Amino acid sequence: MTILLEGREQTLNYINTPYKFRLVMSDATLIGKRRAAQLLMAALLERIERDEGDESMDLEAILDDELHRIVDREMSN
Repeated sequence: MTILLEGREQTLNYINTPYKFRLVMSDATLIGKRRAAQLLMAALLERIERDEGDESMDLEAILDDELHRIVDREMSN
């Protein structure tokens, strides 16, 4: 039986097989941008759930607030 495996290098390093290939991104900054988008969306969904989806919510303002909070937290680390 042969199993073909694909994934990030950090994952593939733990699997001893010649049948694997590493995914490569041409722009490494995309990883950070994707993670930032995930953090922002999670924070937005949490606020919407907490406020029970109030229709008058300013989603853009919430995203801006959360972005500043994330930046402030990262700058203090």
